[in-house]
Amino acid sequence: WNPSIPIVEGQELQLSIGILMDYDIDWVPCGVYYCEKPYIKDGLYTFTAFGCIRRKLANKYDGEITLPASSVAILEEISEITGVAIDIGQLDPNLMIEPVYEYSTIEEGENGEDTTVLHYKNPLAEYTYAEVVGYVAMLNGLFALEGRTGGITFRWFEEIIQENIYYVDNFLSFLKVKDAFMVMPGSGKEYEIGTNRTYDDLEKNGEEISVETIVCDTGETELKAGTGANRVSLVNPFMKNQELANILEKISDISYTPVSCSFLGDHMIDLCDVIRIADKDGSLTPISSGT
Repeated sequence: WNPSIPIVEGQELQLSIGILMDYDIDWVPCGVYYCEKPYIKDGLYTFTAFGCIRRKLANKYDGEITLPASSVAILEEISEITGVAIDIGQLDPNLMIEPVYEYSTIEEGENGEDTTVLHYKNPLAEYTYAEVVGYVAMLNGLFALEGRTGGITFRWFEEIIQENIYYVDNFLSFLKVKDAFMVMPGSGKEYEIGTNRTYDDLEKNGEEISVETIVCDTGETELKAGTGANRVSLVNPFMKNQELANILEKISDISYTPVSCSFLGDHMIDLCDVIRIADKDGSLTPISSGT
């Protein structure tokens, strides 16, 4: 953004945060946003900005795809209509969305005999583009997120593996942090938050919990996978028994414990990243950045 050029409604802004590395600035992308209701007063610009989910995917679905169709094909159509890039690489290409039976009529066939004709409706038209994207993500057992450089990506919880560790004096000096370290993805070392970056000790607030049952309301019926008292409730009009069973299988080996801790943040951590936080005794606890 060039401050000498006025901000206009709908203008795209790419947000980045710069980190001074030695004598160079490393710019880390932190999202793409679109302006709403900008105005200027006394030389100060004021505006509200939203990401592509709120700004570009808020309208009702108005596509022309014929059902049944794969969920991937539906997202490709949404991407073409809205101009929002959607990364479909992690989605199941065989997962289908079916039409919904609406009513039947008796009509005269070519041979003069009465024929029952079934009429179906496209259920996608009842939802916004954003809702459809979210439902497809759920069917795949994933979260739909806005990417750092724009567009939509799909993720599940994943522990960060570091590529390199850079020891930096006065890292993020405006926050007055000294002798901290910055980590980059990919090196084989888990991302750790040491006690030099926490404001209080890690506190566990309950017992370890694992999900034993998932219940999904489709609007027409209630589907259930698994047995047990610890349950998760979902709402998805396109869910089927097999997809629900697949989701339960995916999360069945995951357990969690409620914890609380305050620590100096890192703008390079993404939603669904799993990091490790050290307590005062040096023990490391994996924490999801999405919780």
